[in-house]
Amino acid sequence: MAITPEDLITKSFKIVTEESGYDRNEVDDFLDELVVELRALYSERDALERQVEQLSANAPDSPAAAVAPAQSSAASAAPQDAAALLAMAQKVHDDYVAQGEKAKAELIEEAEKKADAMVSEAQQQREEILSRLTDEKEELEIAVEALRGFESRYRSKLLQHLDAQVQELKNLKSIEASA
Repeated sequence: MAITPEDLITKSFKIVTEESGYDRNEVDDFLDELVVELRALYSERDALERQVEQLSANAPDSPAAAVAPAQSSAASAAPQDAAALLAMAQKVHDDYVAQGEKAKAELIEEAEKKADAMVSEAQQQREEILSRLTDEKEELEIAVEALRGFESRYRSKLLQHLDAQVQELKNLKSIEASA
């Protein structure tokens, strides 16, 4: 695959939905291809420089000798541009990886905050429920004591009433016996 600077600029990678950023293997494969192309460019540059040196050595006064420095700088500019593009591609890759890691860290931090908030809320609800149940228990204990007091008074009055009834029966028997 012949990679051009346009390929570096227009290349798009598949976005992975499970993580933030691009598929690392796809980016690494593309960078490997880029390295192969850069090595080929360096080899081509070296071959062109050797040809220019040979031409310059064979005809120092010819027009080719005047063109040689321009050819040499043009040949060395292409690998330098490619190296800059490679560095830019690596930086873009590293930025996406860093953004993915940052986004993951932010998600984890947000999840931890939500978990802490949920635990705090649950503890607060637990305390409120315990407080409410304690208050209800105290109210029920007061009601039970009131019922015990009522029962005690009721038994006393019932006993007095029964004693009065027994006394009346005794009085009636004694009146009937005397009559």
